[in-house]
Amino acid sequence: MLDSDYGTRIVSDLDPDLAAAFSRASLGPIANPYAARHIPAQIHAAGLELDSDVGSSAFVFSSEMLLRTQVLSRDADDAVESGGLTREVADAAVRAVHDAAERGLAFVAITVFGFVARKPEA
Repeated sequence: MLDSDYGTRIVSDLDPDLAAAFSRASLGPIANPYAARHIPAQIHAAGLELDSDVGSSAFVFSSEMLLRTQVLSRDADDAVESGGLTREVADAAVRAVHDAAERGLAFVAITVFGFVARKPEA
C-alpha cells in the first residue's frame, strides 16, 4: 500500500513557521491529508500483519511544475478561505516560492510511504 502524508510537506524559501501555517491551512480540500500515518493501525484492524520494513520516498514538485501549475495558488486560496492566512501573506508566500522556482532553487515535497501487509499464517 502506498499513500502520502501531507503533514510531512516541505516548502522552501519560506520562514519555517509560515511554511507550516501555509501547509496546514491548505489541507482542507484534501480528503485525508494524514492518510499514511493511519495505515499501520488500519492494517492491524483488518487482521493483517504489517511488514516491519516500511519504505518512504518523496514526491518532489519540480520548479517547472511549481511555475506551470496552479498548485501553490490553489493552496494559497485554500489557506485564505480557511482563515489560516491573510491574502497578503498567502500571496507573498506564493511569490517567494515562485521566485525561487524561477531560479531553479525551490524545493517543495511530500513524503509517500509504502507498506506491505500480509495475511497471518494459520
